[in-house]
Amino acid sequence: MIVVVKRTDYKKLAVRALSLLSVVVLFAIYYFYMGDFYKDFGTQPKEEIQNQNQELLNKQEQKAKAIETIIYDEAMVATSLLGNENIQDIKIHNDRLLIVANPKIDLEPIMIRYGVLALVQNTKNDVKIAVDLASIVQSRYIEDEK
Repeated sequence: MIVVVKRTDYKKLAVRALSLLSVVVLFAIYYFYMGDFYKDFGTQPKEEIQNQNQELLNKQEQKAKAIETIIYDEAMVATSLLGNENIQDIKIHNDRLLIVANPKIDLEPIMIRYGVLALVQNTKNDVKIAVDLASIVQSRYIEDEK
């Protein structure tokens, strides 16, 4: 029986420890260098995104105000066409302007102005008119942008 005794070679062990230590030192240097390098990198895009979001909100608010103005103007035109004294109630429901008027009212100006966009229902007590605001706003808003 042959027994082989292995001796530890301190030179190989020292080379391995030194190489492992150098790899750890290189990773540490890279980590601290890149940490300083990218410190300001993340703040600039966040500010740009916040500015873009603010601009988008401003545009949406301007669009909402323009649409509100268009709807208000159409309500004013409809009431002036029918005569303020003949109108009992005005409401905006979904995308329609609902007008309740006296039963003996002249509907011709409304029918000339809005055509098929105005739906009329005659009852014994009143006349109900529904004007489609979606197509009016769409056409007027596009014209206002130009």
